[in-house]
Amino acid sequence: WNILIISRHEETQEIDYQSSYLIYRFMNDYGFNYEESIDWLKYSSLGYLPGIRELSTYYFSKDEREKGIELLKFGVEKFRDPKCMYNLGLIYLNDSE
Repeated sequence: WNILIISRHEETQEIDYQSSYLIYRFMNDYGFNYEESIDWLKYSSLGYLPGIRELSTYYFSKDEREKGIELLKFGVEKFRDPKCMYNLGLIYLNDSE
């Protein structure tokens, strides 16, 4: 199996962020509806670090810079992620030039 989700969480009726990211990857890799796959990526970015990183890259590619920066800040605040810190540093360095 590429993905196996048996059911939603019995209290919240949601799936976990990692599973949402895996659905995004599956849809993206196998040519499913791109915009729908981005919705899964957006959901995963609420609490899964690879989703945060990938969605920030997506926002930068779509010229939605502020959204990308906010996601990187979230990655730093929630996970203390060095990659998010590094990317923010590059952005701020380039802004100061």
